[in-house]
Amino acid sequence: MINSNMIQIISIIVLILFISSCDQDPDRVIKDFNQATESFEYQEAMTILKKGFPDKIEYKHFYYYGIAFKNLNKLDSAENNLKKAISLDSSRYEPYLRLSEVYLARNEINMVLPFIEKANSLDPDNINILFQFANFYSLSKDEKKALYYFQLAVEREPESPFALNNLGVYYLRNGKFELAEDLFKQALTLESELPLRGNINKNLGLLYFNQDKLKEAKEFLLNAFTQFPKDNNINFHLGIIFAKEGNHSKAISYFTNSISAESNDHKTYFNRALSYFDLNKFQDSIDDLNRAIQLNDEIAEYYVLRGQVKLTIGRNDDSCVDFRKALDLGYNDIKKAIDKFCL
Repeated sequence: MINSNMIQIISIIVLILFISSCDQDPDRVIKDFNQATESFEYQEAMTILKKGFPDKIEYKHFYYYGIAFKNLNKLDSAENNLKKAISLDSSRYEPYLRLSEVYLARNEINMVLPFIEKANSLDPDNINILFQFANFYSLSKDEKKALYYFQLAVEREPESPFALNNLGVYYLRNGKFELAEDLFKQALTLESELPLRGNINKNLGLLYFNQDKLKEAKEFLLNAFTQFPKDNNINFHLGIIFAKEGNHSKAISYFTNSISAESNDHKTYFNRALSYFDLNKFQDSIDDLNRAIQLNDEIAEYYVLRGQVKLTIGRNDDSCVDFRKALDLGYNDIKKAIDKFCL
């Protein structure tokens, strides 16, 4: 039998468990959320918020939910939460800046500038706001103003690896590789948090990849991979590099990681199909090509490769259908194969 003393002990244990489950440290929740966000673990970041802030009451609850929804591309929910945050505390620049990001993501350009300007009026020395001005003008095709704000951020904080990286990205996107390379390398010499360092390594790797300097690209992308093992772009480019080196098993591993992160990228399915074909995994190759064509049926090379795979395994009639489709799409080099294998 359970006596009264035992009942009292059980009640105390239950009360302790209840208190501990409801009393999560808000600072810890935010720290964990930021770490997940910086690692691009956006769904995990939302889970952290739901566990830590199940009932939205305060400014910070709505603000961080707004960020989480924006990262998950749930832009209406992001907008609503950020506006609620502003209604609770209109003295902080952050929700105005985040709202400008939401409107940029929607391509509602006319809505963006007033929120950036409001953020700037609340914190005129913040370089994050300068970057948002730069992003706005870049999307508005005003490259002169975009460059001005990127450079202004570096002038204000010349020892900021974040500022140097952002200006480097601007130059990279505009094909000014030497300027970008210098900025990325300078940023790497400065102390920075691991997520930012991983991002700089990624950008430098992509720069070298665009210059066909695959050895250097591989080095920096592998450094970035240690920080962002699920990043679609890193995995895709590492897959290409290993495929060009003839290491198709390794290439398939990275392409598979990339597909796990972004299942609708037809280019990744096509490139993995190439590696499967080189390893004589013909059905796997066909399966990937079927998916690539399902996602984009206007690329002739996809039909050429699928026809080649089918021809290899003796499905000549099927291969000819693909070859003729490639010809219809303008791939004239396939005529010789059609003349040789297709009656």
